[in-house]
Amino acid sequence: MLEWPRAGVGYGDGMQIVAYVLTSLSALVAAGNLAGILSALSAQRRGATRGFSCVPLVSLVLGLVAWCVGHVALGVWTLVPALFDVGTWTVPIAVIQHLRSRR
Repeated sequence: MLEWPRAGVGYGDGMQIVAYVLTSLSALVAAGNLAGILSALSAQRRGATRGFSCVPLVSLVLGLVAWCVGHVALGVWTLVPALFDVGTWTVPIAVIQHLRSRR
């Protein structure tokens, strides 16, 4: 009779590679958001009026999917790029600012 593989047994390296790829994509999104913010701040100091729009929550979603796929091997390390991503924090900060402005 066929049985489903238990967590950590029978997964092989395939799921771990997928988790690594998703974590790397999450880190790339976080690095892109940070680079865009720093570039916009640098241009603003020189007098430019252009801004930068972050990609919100994408690194968090990628990190969560990577954790779901590879939590046995990688643990919560898959969520570290989302923790340092500026885009992840734009939504909670925007909600707080909106609630403060309504007072």
